[in-house]
Amino acid sequence: MPESPASVTSGIIPNPQEKSFKLGSEKIIGYLLLLVGLILIFAATFMVYGVLTGRAKPPRVFNVEAPTFKLPSQNSGVELPEGATMPAGLKLNQNDQVQDLKLIPDEVFNGSLNIGLYYLAMMFLASSGAKVAGLGIKMIKDIKMQVKEDKKG
Repeated sequence: MPESPASVTSGIIPNPQEKSFKLGSEKIIGYLLLLVGLILIFAATFMVYGVLTGRAKPPRVFNVEAPTFKLPSQNSGVELPEGATMPAGLKLNQNDQVQDLKLIPDEVFNGSLNIGLYYLAMMFLASSGAKVAGLGIKMIKDIKMQVKEDKKG
């Protein structure tokens, strides 16, 4: 007994109501890019968190001397206002030499510079991860187009 035409063609013609879960190469690459982007974002966040909490140290890029200010000598004619006194560690020199004053130690100054540079580098890494993840999302999305006919005449 011959089969009915409906049963023969039902396996050949795709049903538009059914959604296909086939992954093309474009979607696989999109998911991989999304995963790589998220890994970059989370890695940068975790590394910055570790440095800011003190668990890790930023790489030493800067090793410079902190800025210094010069204090004048006592013979240079600089007078203190009435009632003002110099702290014991900052006495003016008796001779004509100029005394250098550091407001911040070298270790603190270099540490601040290194943390700032490290933070900028991690922000660049995280924003690069966001761009890569965005490309992945664009590749995953289905493109739907509608064609509208122009009715003239």
